[in-house]
Amino acid sequence: MGASPGWYLIPSFFLTEEFDDNIFATSEQKQWDFISRISPGLAGCYRSEPFTLLLSGGFDAEVFARHPELNDAVSGWHVGLDALYLPIRPLAFGLTFAYIETNTTATLPLPVGIAPTVIAPATVLEFGRRKATFLTAAPSAAYQFTPLTFATATYTYTHDTIQDGESTTVNSPVLRLSHQFTSLDTGTLGYRVAVYDIEGSPTRTSHAPTVGWTRALTPQTKLFLEGGPRFSDGDVGPEVSARLEQDFRWAKLALGYARSEGFILGQPGIVTTETYLGSVVMEPVKSLLVSVGPTITKLSGKQTLDTNFYELVASASYPILRWLTARATYRFG
Repeated sequence: MGASPGWYLIPSFFLTEEFDDNIFATSEQKQWDFISRISPGLAGCYRSEPFTLLLSGGFDAEVFARHPELNDAVSGWHVGLDALYLPIRPLAFGLTFAYIETNTTATLPLPVGIAPTVIAPATVLEFGRRKATFLTAAPSAAYQFTPLTFATATYTYTHDTIQDGESTTVNSPVLRLSHQFTSLDTGTLGYRVAVYDIEGSPTRTSHAPTVGWTRALTPQTKLFLEGGPRFSDGDVGPEVSARLEQDFRWAKLALGYARSEGFILGQPGIVTTETYLGSVVMEPVKSLLVSVGPTITKLSGKQTLDTNFYELVASASYPILRWLTARATYRFG
């Protein structure tokens, strides 16, 4: 986007060749196909001393080798806005907005912006070819009281829908206060409220006060811990997240665990989610990045059968030219 003030345009173009061994996500009579996907996009950025604005948008066109009746000139599209305003040195305001419409939830675009990524509390399963929409709006504010103490406040609104499924709306304000106690230790106090309004289910509200700690165990090792009780309409459960990061000369390794509350896209009721994940990012030769990430997700709820999901994602990328990058991704689940 450039460091100097002014307007910038950033065009993008992705050409993807995909093999899907179960294009309709059925348990029987699975059908496979090779899918060619064209994804042009355009982002416009304005930068000045106190204000930065990023607008982006794009769409997907798909061509099926074995099922031409599924060809679609616009199988999905997305628009986004990220804004950052710095009125005075210790104070910052942010705004993130994103809308995604797609027929294949497995091909959701990765959000890229100048503000922190907003992650909706939805667990998105593989539904085959069904229209789904994802709307997120999140204003935020941050204030640095001292060089070692700062606070953030974020309000996130999400509204997700899927064809033949239940629509879900979530309102979630989050407050966080962080203080660096030593050069190695940072503590955090947090408070999150989430109000779930799922079609066909009663509204549910949860409150989660948390305490967090970040510790640099060594110059190459970092540990992140955060947890507290979660109160949800009379029920009490743990709200926990943990992450260990280790840097090696040849790779970066991360292990994580999280237990929280959320919803499954298109399904009634609230679920408890437990996630175990790992990731390895390597650079075996210069500029060739290889990553492998296994994930285990456990879901349980009063209106949902206890379910385990296993996923493995492996990818590799290599810049051929300054403006051209080759990527390969394998996903098993």
